[in-house]
Amino acid sequence: MILLNQKPIFLHGVLDQGYFHDGLFLPSDMDGYEKDIIKMKELGFNCIRKHIKIEPEAFYYACDCLGMLVIQDHVNNGKYHYIGDTVLPNLGFKYRPDFMMGKQVQKYIFQKHMMETLKHLYNHPCIIGYTIFNEGWGQIQADEMYQKCKDYDSTRFYDATSGWFHQKLSNVQSEHVYFRNKIIKNKQKRPVLLSECGGYTRAIKDHVYAKKQYGYGKAQSEKELTNRIIKLYEEMVIPSIPYGLCGCIYTQLSDIEDEINGLYTYDRQICKVNKERLLEIQKKIHQEFNLIHAKKIVE
Repeated sequence: MILLNQKPIFLHGVLDQGYFHDGLFLPSDMDGYEKDIIKMKELGFNCIRKHIKIEPEAFYYACDCLGMLVIQDHVNNGKYHYIGDTVLPNLGFKYRPDFMMGKQVQKYIFQKHMMETLKHLYNHPCIIGYTIFNEGWGQIQADEMYQKCKDYDSTRFYDATSGWFHQKLSNVQSEHVYFRNKIIKNKQKRPVLLSECGGYTRAIKDHVYAKKQYGYGKAQSEKELTNRIIKLYEEMVIPSIPYGLCGCIYTQLSDIEDEINGLYTYDRQICKVNKERLLEIQKKIHQEFNLIHAKKIVE
């Protein structure tokens, strides 16, 4: 399990890629960070996975003040291969050796930036964990990178290989599940983190940025989208808690340029789901989690 201040916690989180329609990489005003955080808290989320992007400290300060936990991704470098890094793992091919040959410069750059990130963000209490590599992108000697992170800062947990291509060392068993719902069981004797899932699309007329519309399943209305999300939690997340699931990261906070799978539109003007129903499922998640861990304490 994952502990916060010595108490078990379920990380009910949302993926945030940090794009804004009025500033692209930054909001037009720093208050934009606070508004996003408050919007997610209103939907019942207690955690944001900041996806492969380091924000200005205004974001982390807002999370510190507003009580939003953060799993911070390191920024990956190296080549990305769509077939090898995405298609094949989604078909079940989720292991490959961690090659080093010909990657000395890549390793140097990644390691330098990784350690600078840990040093830069060390004093923000909102950050409870880090993702080192995501879905194999730029992955190089993951066990060594994990150990360097852990030696520098042992107060956070580390998801060494988010999604797949797991090696030997990591604080969590990290899984990405799209296109289907399934019960996830503990295979590595570590806390299980469903670090990406969902991603259902709902296009809102006059609030879509591009003609290309990417996601992991379509919904045509607020009710249909909310139903699909609730079904995901009822069929996959809640039943997986007795098997060691300690957190779930839903994709994603808002639409971006060509992805319309956000809980909010890209301009943040429209919430695409029913807030009250998402708060109800949040209560069910924490009731199940607290019940399971209360039983373990008694045993």
